[in-house]
Amino acid sequence: MWVPFLGRAGWKLLLAIVGLVYVVSRVPRENSNFLIKESIVETADVEGLDAAVEQFYLDLFRSINQYRPMNPPAKKQKLVFKDKCTLVAPISVEETSDDTLKQLSYMTLDYCFHLSPTQTNNLKTAHNGYCRRVETLFGSLDEYLRDSLMPRYKGIVTLGGDERTLSLLASIPRLRKMGSTLPIEVIFPPYVSNEDKFCDDFLPRYNGKCIYMSKALPEYVLKAHKFDEKMIRMFTPLVSTFKSILYMESNDFANTNVDKAFDSKSFTDTGLVLWPGRSRRSTSPAFYQIVNRKIDLNNRTRNLADDVSRPTRYTSQALENIQFNLLAHTPMHDLDGAIPDAVTHVGHYMIDKQKHFKTLMLAMYYAVHGEMWFDMMFAPEKGSSGYRENIVAAAHALELSYYQVHLIPRSMRGGSKDTLQSGETFMHFDPDFDYRKHQALVDKVKSKLIDVHSFDRKYTAIRTFEKDLLAGNQDVKSIFIEMPSPQFDPLALFFKAKSLQKLDRKDKVDDLMALERQNYSNLMEVLCRDTDPLVLQMMVNHPSKYKMKDMCVYLKKIVTSLKV
Repeated sequence: MWVPFLGRAGWKLLLAIVGLVYVVSRVPRENSNFLIKESIVETADVEGLDAAVEQFYLDLFRSINQYRPMNPPAKKQKLVFKDKCTLVAPISVEETSDDTLKQLSYMTLDYCFHLSPTQTNNLKTAHNGYCRRVETLFGSLDEYLRDSLMPRYKGIVTLGGDERTLSLLASIPRLRKMGSTLPIEVIFPPYVSNEDKFCDDFLPRYNGKCIYMSKALPEYVLKAHKFDEKMIRMFTPLVSTFKSILYMESNDFANTNVDKAFDSKSFTDTGLVLWPGRSRRSTSPAFYQIVNRKIDLNNRTRNLADDVSRPTRYTSQALENIQFNLLAHTPMHDLDGAIPDAVTHVGHYMIDKQKHFKTLMLAMYYAVHGEMWFDMMFAPEKGSSGYRENIVAAAHALELSYYQVHLIPRSMRGGSKDTLQSGETFMHFDPDFDYRKHQALVDKVKSKLIDVHSFDRKYTAIRTFEKDLLAGNQDVKSIFIEMPSPQFDPLALFFKAKSLQKLDRKDKVDDLMALERQNYSNLMEVLCRDTDPLVLQMMVNHPSKYKMKDMCVYLKKIVTSLKV
């Protein structure tokens, strides 16, 4: 044997080589949205930022880098059993076919994203290590850091930039018209650094201010990340100066005084309110294994959002007797221990950042490492965006309370043809209304005033549950209306539209017609006024020849047509 004759110098060299191989094995493959190099972190020079804020980001991203998951597969498709994964596209909440819903079962979701024991252990070790580190650093949030990151009490937060800024010219006045008085923060992505007319002229009139990520984040953070939609959304609640926020998209139009949502028990009890989307959840069983959250494969506790009816109400006796029904036929997220359906809507949420500071820290971990692991883990099907699950997944992993509105967003139809409003408009429900109705239904069940046990052949997850929840009262309370894209873009209106068409009112809601008219009137008021009309940067930078006068004539025609 030659090994004993290496000598002291030889052994040192051998150990150095082994150590180098180990370090290299820890480094993930290149990812433009991935990590902050230690050299950048150590030499960071951030003028103008509070020292506590600078140290916070330093600690956060050092920890994210330190506990990065090891050795992602060269090709993500190696995690998929192609011949057994039947889930190829998002599944609508309206879907009732057993054959389709089987695609959401534990077995199928496991086929669509399957980890080896080694990969599972590596991810679990990294995840647990990061969570322990976050607990050490931020478990008891330092008062000075808290006041440096979030000195203001509560308010409304939204994203600006390009078409979003245009939408805000309509949605912010609507917010105030419905009674909201809370301050507003418009967060601009790093690629927007100058929207002075909007920030200095328009927004202060509505008790609002602009925050530029390019000024609110350390330079090394800006340099190290590709600020795509996912990362922009994750940094938004962090750079906001409010302790509690209601995040709304620029194309969410208030339908009530949204300020009252902060007083809802759904928010005060949990500190995190989420709204559902229109598709079913498809998070892999691997996630629950990694975060040590057990799913009870023998206990179905809900059907979509209906967590009041018992399985005997919607499961026939014949199907109930199939031994592997819950494993192979039932949507996994209807089982006890899983995150409830439907999928979480990315466009609006409420969060108490003090209660859920660790939630945001873990959600950022999922975002940074999403391209390699978590995006596909949260949503393996094509055409889906796994990052929308980051916040709810983080809260669930940390066993922190959250409330997801039960009522599925309701289509309002329409959008006028001449305004290029492709797609549908959706009504999202008030969390306090939803909470009170749900609690009243639970009380009825306890008092045996409603039968939720007997098999009902006519049962459907959405309609039957809504009928029980609303108790025949169709006067539902919505909090905001989500308008489709394009988001009131006058450039699109002017350059793409060829002629005004007669409006088809058959499938339209009168309130929606009035809302559209009000929105375009708000645009006209600031973009087309005689004295000092508001000009946004996207208009200045538009590649086509831009004639404000012609565009304003067109907007006036739209407003007139909506009065017919």
